[in-house]
Amino acid sequence: MYSTDRHASLQNAEAVQTQLLGILTARPLGAFRGAQGLRLDCDELFASDEPIVATVLPDVALADMAATITDLATGQPVAAPLPLRRDSDDIFTLQHPPLPPGDYRLRVEGVGTSAGIADPVHGLLSVVGDVDPAA
Repeated sequence: MYSTDRHASLQNAEAVQTQLLGILTARPLGAFRGAQGLRLDCDELFASDEPIVATVLPDVALADMAATITDLATGQPVAAPLPLRRDSDDIFTLQHPPLPPGDYRLRVEGVGTSAGIADPVHGLLSVVGDVDPAA
């Protein structure tokens, strides 16, 4: 099967979970409907003074998308929901101020009239602080 999620986030993709459930439980998947997807382009490593920047290209026309950034250590959202800016080429862009060092999950999905049209996409990212050269 093809999934629009990044490799590091396949375990969070609903379509992948549905496919795996069908294989493991031998349930008929006749009612399975593959939804349109989102292509997330985001670096996986950021410096603690660097803004978080990501672009998203949907498979279908969407009016509005939003992103949620969750701290993996606490499971709590650190930024939600963040509206994405759409340009004239229908590419959506997220720009978020720098985050403290840690590991985060970025989730992008359609919102408002665009909710449910395309499967959400996830990405993992790490923010690292400066390394002391004396260490």
